Amino acid sequence: MISDFIWIEFVEQSENSLCFSCSLPDPNLYTEEEMIICGSIVLRKEIDSPCETLDITLFQNFMSLCIGDTYQRHDFVQTIVFVLENKFGIFITNAYIKLLDSWGEFYGKLADLDRINRGVEE
Repeated sequence: MISDFIWIEFVEQSENSLCFSCSLPDPNLYTEEEMIICGSIVLRKEIDSPCETLDITLFQNFMSLCIGDTYQRHDFVQTIVFVLENKFGIFITNAYIKLLDSWGEFYGKLADLDRINRGVEE
């Protein structure tokens, strides 16, 4: 699965948010790029509220980096949450998820995200 190869880098912090980039390995062996940025991740804390929103936007190049691997929305978001917890010590327990990918937009809790296998396979 493509979520096994995700790499997340911290970009910046503001008063109410943390921003990260999401990268995947370059499948083209003939280029010098090792990882290609394919999305952005923003964790927003709502002012005067315990609610958080994890905003994940996958760029148009995302699907071209998935050639030969399966993309499962739920597992991909769950991997992002896992990496944020283990690499950055950011625990996301009750956040709303806003996911924008090539299949559309999802807004809700992680448990509500569909588990339909969607991918590109060669």
